Amino acid sequence: MSNIERTHQGVDANVPNAARVYDYFIGGDNYHTADRTQAEQMQAIAPQIHATAAAHREVALRGTRAAAEAGVRQFIDIGAGMPISPAVHEIAQAIHPDARVVSIDNDPVVHAHSMASMAGLPSVTPMFADLRRPDELIDRLRADELVDFAEPAAIVLAGVVNFVMDEEHPHDIVARLRDELAPGSYLLLTHATDDTHPAVQELAEYSRGTPAQFAYRSPAAVRAFFEGFDVLAPGVVPVETWLDPEASAGPVVFLVGLGRKPV
Repeated sequence: MSNIERTHQGVDANVPNAARVYDYFIGGDNYHTADRTQAEQMQAIAPQIHATAAAHREVALRGTRAAAEAGVRQFIDIGAGMPISPAVHEIAQAIHPDARVVSIDNDPVVHAHSMASMAGLPSVTPMFADLRRPDELIDRLRADELVDFAEPAAIVLAGVVNFVMDEEHPHDIVARLRDELAPGSYLLLTHATDDTHPAVQELAEYSRGTPAQFAYRSPAAVRAFFEGFDVLAPGVVPVETWLDPEASAGPVVFLVGLGRKPV
């Protein structure tokens, strides 16, 4: 069964949900007992997972800020997760009050929360869509005039591509998005890697067959997502190093990179 099929099995508070589990890790309150239980089981496998989740969030915000400071005024946050402040739209609009932000998730629970929390916000649009259907996603962005693809935009893919299985062709999906972007656009992407941390493999096995099934990929495979982009310093590196180049990353769990499409 693909993750797309799992996504549409319906919402059940007794079944762990990836977005709610992540919300638990970053200190939110939109989770149920089943989500907390799974989170605790995952933490038993990888004790550093709380810190990793928090680092992911900081990466998304810093990447957004970097793109906005470079002049980008359009942001597409795919796999946005439960709304929590500060958010991508808050960072972008603090720099450019007229910035347009689309907050995309394929989880109906997330979408419901996003619709409620973002209602009435200027130039901020929640969208229920799936990264694994990039043509549909792009068509909707274009048809609803949410993004002007003739102008630079920034795509945020923080901790979401790991949920795209190999048979769903993740590199082709990212390439499809890249090809739609104007020169001067940005891609922020994080991804789990099995390079040095055995807990990543154990977590992947633990998630197999669940709605939160994810894949880890080699550093080379993660770098390949940035084909067609100029990767900015410090490169595709561990999350901890990207946030603080002087930091000691320890065993690598997630890699991150920020790329700019050449002008």
